[in-house]
Amino acid sequence: MLLLLLHPFVNIILFLKKHFSYIILLTFSCTVCYSICMAQKTDTLPNVKLHSKKPIHNILAQVPVQILQKNELEKISNNNVADAVKYFSGVLVKDYGGLGGLKTVSVRSLGAGYTGVLYDGLPISDAQAGQVDLGKISTRQLSQIQLYSGPINNLLLPARTYAYGAVLALQSREAADSFTKTQSILSLQGGSFGFINPAAQISFKTGNKLIHRINGSYLYSQGDYPFKVYENTGAIQRRQNDDMQTTRLEYDLQYAFSDSNTLQIKAYYYQATQGIPGGVIIYTNNSRQRLYNKNDFIQARWQKKLNSNTRVLLGAKYNYDYKLYRDPDFIYSSDGLENKYRQQEMYVSAAADKKLSSLFTIGISSDYFINSLQRKDKLTTPFASPVRYNWLSHAAVQSHGKKIQAQAGILYYHQQEKVKTGNAARPVHKLNPALSLAWQPFQDDGLSLRLSYKSMIRPPSFDDLYYTLVGNTALRPEQSQQWNMGIAGKKIFPGFLQWASLTVDMYENRVRDKILAVPRQNLFQWTMLNIGKVHAYGVDAGLLFKTKYIDAKMAQLRIQYSYQKSLDVSDKNSNLYKTQLPYTPVHSGSIMGQLTVHQWEFAASGLFSSYRYRLGDPVPDNIVKEWATIDLYLAYSGVLTKNISCKPFISLHNILNQQYEVVRFYPMPRFHYRMGINVNL
Repeated sequence: MLLLLLHPFVNIILFLKKHFSYIILLTFSCTVCYSICMAQKTDTLPNVKLHSKKPIHNILAQVPVQILQKNELEKISNNNVADAVKYFSGVLVKDYGGLGGLKTVSVRSLGAGYTGVLYDGLPISDAQAGQVDLGKISTRQLSQIQLYSGPINNLLLPARTYAYGAVLALQSREAADSFTKTQSILSLQGGSFGFINPAAQISFKTGNKLIHRINGSYLYSQGDYPFKVYENTGAIQRRQNDDMQTTRLEYDLQYAFSDSNTLQIKAYYYQATQGIPGGVIIYTNNSRQRLYNKNDFIQARWQKKLNSNTRVLLGAKYNYDYKLYRDPDFIYSSDGLENKYRQQEMYVSAAADKKLSSLFTIGISSDYFINSLQRKDKLTTPFASPVRYNWLSHAAVQSHGKKIQAQAGILYYHQQEKVKTGNAARPVHKLNPALSLAWQPFQDDGLSLRLSYKSMIRPPSFDDLYYTLVGNTALRPEQSQQWNMGIAGKKIFPGFLQWASLTVDMYENRVRDKILAVPRQNLFQWTMLNIGKVHAYGVDAGLLFKTKYIDAKMAQLRIQYSYQKSLDVSDKNSNLYKTQLPYTPVHSGSIMGQLTVHQWEFAASGLFSSYRYRLGDPVPDNIVKEWATIDLYLAYSGVLTKNISCKPFISLHNILNQQYEVVRFYPMPRFHYRMGINVNL
């Protein structure tokens, strides 16, 4: 374990050696920012500890915010973030089946590249693919997941956060600052298709201010679930090459200098060996492609309240990602194809906000990060080995009156690249404005109207630019615009029903210079071009009921619905003009109910999606049929001894045994189960 945790530090030393001059520049920038912030008058008031149990709601937010808490994640998730965010409205998860299949998220039809992922306050990125695989992020250690659509109304965040169309914020479980002894959580899950998942977490304090948390898990699944073949024979086959084996280790350190001065450090290690399941086409279910992935990162985040009006946030991160991809059936080489990718990122961020008066607050933030990618393989074509330099700066002003809250911000995006061979991509310089407004028309704060606008760009990924025989360094970044108008209401009741909330948001998104892969000379030679235009509009709606916890009984009901029309408006002369984008259902949604009676917990959840079309003409042969699934969850919270409690549980997934697809010819698992136990020491 010690060697695994030290691995990120070894890579940091090698990276620093290679990019020494740039690191000096980053260090100088952070020092200047820190000196300016520390020039403020420090707070001399005595420290006061505050403990709040007030839940987070999205009623007063200037932009749509959807939240899943820890107790909900336990009841609906199949152990990864991609399965959990399916319960958010407006979210399209492209799932290639099983644990080993790629899982990416597109919010409101913008594309996966517009969805940013924050893990404990700092971004996760993949400059190679331009999108994060959410299937490899576990929910076991998370306390909540939040999804923001549009400009975020928090001024103390990294500048990179404001560059995305939607932000998925993941918060890991925090050790309580009030415990006096070591706390441990042991869990074991098992289930269908050879699934086994042991996990452990230990939290302890050193002195009164230093909190440590170590957690880790191992996951294995054969992934050989049965499915009905597509031919009219009624035969049953089992999915092949969908096995997966992962190891994850995390170490979190939190040091509280005071209530308003905290330092958080996270070290992360992930390793996976998996098959890549192929499509099931014309009696073919065989795939021999394999992927070995290792991802390490270490990050630090320091936040301090300098005085009653000023806060500062500094962050730094180093990320190392290694992928080994093998395809023994590659037709252009007798030995098959083997690619080795090494991706690195060095990232620093500084942010500050200041309350000017009772009505106005300003915030500034700036990020600088370097991405590099190396590839080794047997192909004779030399690889470009690109290095990307990014600088993002954001400034915003916020007004917070009694009935009206408003925010205006602007983001400067600068990107430049260097390559070892070939031509480098063109530099990117862009200013992106954003506006948001929330209005409470009545004294009662249970009703809020909101309006927002945001301009964004998505630079091409390394694969878009430099992938052999496909990449195009002349690509322009995609440019998009977001509009949102919504209403949110909340009603508190005096009886058993504690409160109910309703949110309805209408949106419109426009994307131009969309990057698409098109055939060049034949179906085996493709290239990337800026030929796409997308016009998307729709409605997201959410309804939530929650009762009080009376006589050891509590109930909750959550309903989400999404209507999406995402039209291809690239070419008026094409037969695809104003047709729905591939794999985008017009109607989709979810429902989840929870019931707690004494020590028993029961939950039922369902997902549904209308039909949609795969890539190509909207003809019957390209239809991906509508589907719906229902899951059940049952758990019992018991006490073994004075200091030991346990919770055995069982979850049944797709209880109607429906065969369905998210991506055409990639069948999803039918009925399967998970069972396990969590022990708190």
